[in-house]
Amino acid sequence: MKGFLNEEALLREGKPLDLRNIKNIPRKQLDIVFGGMEAKTVGVFVGPGGQGKTFYVYNIIMSVGIGFDLTEGAIPVKHTGKVLYLNAEDSPEFLVDRFKSIADEYLTDEQVEAFCENCEIRAFEGYNRVLLNEDGKEVAEAVDWLREQTKGYRLVILDTMRLFHDADENSASAMSKLLKIFKRICKENECSILLVHHTSKSSTLNGKGDDANASRGSSVITSNARYQLNISGLTEEQAKKSNIDPQLRHKFAVITESKVNNKAQAQGVILMRDSNGVLVRPVLTPALDRSEMDILPTTLKGGAQNGKTRKF
Repeated sequence: MKGFLNEEALLREGKPLDLRNIKNIPRKQLDIVFGGMEAKTVGVFVGPGGQGKTFYVYNIIMSVGIGFDLTEGAIPVKHTGKVLYLNAEDSPEFLVDRFKSIADEYLTDEQVEAFCENCEIRAFEGYNRVLLNEDGKEVAEAVDWLREQTKGYRLVILDTMRLFHDADENSASAMSKLLKIFKRICKENECSILLVHHTSKSSTLNGKGDDANASRGSSVITSNARYQLNISGLTEEQAKKSNIDPQLRHKFAVITESKVNNKAQAQGVILMRDSNGVLVRPVLTPALDRSEMDILPTTLKGGAQNGKTRKF
């Protein structure tokens, strides 16, 4: 059975799988980073601008890095590990302000210390590295740089994918090359890479922001990734089903695993923005009134709020 277990030989030489003893081979236990995203794979996190992607990215970082989840299991994490966040879109000041909104209200001093130990945030606004040039050709120097940066991390998040290449996002060939670069690095460094990406205008306008095909650009981006997570606005239909006044929809967002390969796809999870825009898991009462918003956050274990009622 050596041929079956020698994955490198199988991949490099295209050797056939030896399945004659298949019933005696134990089922492999999948290593899950968060939700349905497997270790050493590429995933995509898509959503429109202004919907709360950065706040939710921070929640993923905290969940994987220190085991603290503001959404209380919306996208569960079993094992923690070091996280690297490479942000090419936002300024250092913006990223600090976003984390301060979380830390001041929800984290203890010990959790902030643990975050700084296990999670690294880097800002590259205006100094992004281009992995593919405008002709769709790989830039070796940039790829080598990313390979070095991602060593030793369980999860690496690139925000946004658009700023790590100059190629045509509608080109299936170019996007296939780009995803292959990320896959290669995942395998070489035994890390997972999550690409933050935008949804298309049409999917947002048509209320399809939670769909697997909502991603902007070539469908190769979704089809070549092993996992996709969407953030979208709360539709009027979703509001009615959850007994939320439609006029309060702007206070909510929906997180959906739109592409999962290792489990059944679940319904989206509704999250609520607090007064600073931080996304948390609310408790929805049977009815909501516009004049008095009857929504209470769940108690966040270990958070700085110490059981106090937060303002929303």
